[in-house]
Amino acid sequence: MEQQPVRRFRFRWPRFRFGTRTLFILFTLLSVGIGWGSLHFYRNYRHDRAMAAIREVGGRIAGEADGKVERVYLRNPDIDDAKLIELLAHLRYVRGMEELDLVELPITDEVAQQFYGLPRLQRLYLYQTDLSAQAVERIAKALPHVEVKLDKPDPVASGLAKTTIYRHAIMSLAVSFDGTQFVTGSGDGTLRWWSIHNLTDPDIIAAHKTWTFAAAYHPDGKRLVTGGGDNMIRVWDIQTHQQLAELAGHDDDVHALGFSPDGAELYSAGDDMTLRSWNLNDPAYAAEVVGMHDEQIPCLTVAGVSGEVLTGSRDETIGWWRPDSGERLRTLADHTGDVMSLALDAQQGVLASASYDGTVRIWDLANGRPQHVLSGHQGRVFHVALDSTGSRLASSGEDGVQVWDLEADAPLFAYAGARYVSTIAFANGDNWLLAADAEGFVHVIDTLSGKLYRKMATARAHGAGTR
Repeated sequence: MEQQPVRRFRFRWPRFRFGTRTLFILFTLLSVGIGWGSLHFYRNYRHDRAMAAIREVGGRIAGEADGKVERVYLRNPDIDDAKLIELLAHLRYVRGMEELDLVELPITDEVAQQFYGLPRLQRLYLYQTDLSAQAVERIAKALPHVEVKLDKPDPVASGLAKTTIYRHAIMSLAVSFDGTQFVTGSGDGTLRWWSIHNLTDPDIIAAHKTWTFAAAYHPDGKRLVTGGGDNMIRVWDIQTHQQLAELAGHDDDVHALGFSPDGAELYSAGDDMTLRSWNLNDPAYAAEVVGMHDEQIPCLTVAGVSGEVLTGSRDETIGWWRPDSGERLRTLADHTGDVMSLALDAQQGVLASASYDGTVRIWDLANGRPQHVLSGHQGRVFHVALDSTGSRLASSGEDGVQVWDLEADAPLFAYAGARYVSTIAFANGDNWLLAADAEGFVHVIDTLSGKLYRKMATARAHGAGTR
């Protein structure tokens, strides 16, 4: 049998013929790649340089993740306008910056021109600057996509803004009527639902676009209402944590909420200086303006069976209103600073108010005059709360927490384990005092010993958990 010859295969490299067109395409692609890489390198370089410039002048950066920044805070009275112009020129290269806060800085018209070069900016807050309201209006018109505010600084926000966890400050706290749960609202708009029985793993929902300033449980024990920095009021199911309704009407941040004795009316107040009444039985949730102050309204409380509403304002007064007619029944004026919090025990006839003047005042509701002035705080007072008997009062401020025996008119204890304590509430049968601070911690204080029982972290910068 004849043997078939073995075929041998030889690999040959293909011959490429580079014509002028091919070379042009390759050169173009190479140029584009080099150009893109150079641009990417340049943007990273300018971003890093801008971040270094911010930190060099003592600025703070919040929400830094994945190479982007949510917010930049600058407060340095030693910065002149030339340095500020240079710094703002750097800021246009900060990736993702949505909010810029400038406190006590020389904002001249020349400086203001730099704001126009910040394309991604959504919020510009100017506190205690030399800029006139007219200049702010010009900036707002030139930047229609940016929320521009000119305001005096709030010590809670300002002190908080010096840290990198600004948006995780706790600004609202409410305990359910049955005492089994409580909620905390934070600067990033989240709401946390806590169980009194374990104090761990709260359910977290996005309640508002910015700041959850206020929270209040409805008397029916089934609903919770929140108010936020997005000017909205939202109603939630306390079992499912699902939103039931959204109420729009305020023109600025909503800071205070309360209910009529029968739960049919919701009262709200905030930075638009109005007190509003909402009919919760009306599917349209119609609202009426029933009162106004000369400045923002951080707090309100409802006077028991009468249903009259008391409001505390930054105009240093307390307004007493009849909501069905809008009549202002009385004005309580004795504070020399913003009135930030009210607590009322209608049965005992005790009204307490906390103010930036550093005092807590106990008022005689019969004559509208203060009976006692409690001045144990060193610094401004942010919040006040009464226990269920009306015999003990807690107040919080820049320096921590004070608890008072109102019957003996004497202090019981002070808790200095937290600063900038923005909100407090008695809980667990008055055996606990919950104190929430500007750094994102909830402190559970034993009211018998005055000692810390538990401390829970909510800010990601600390890591959520208990201590």
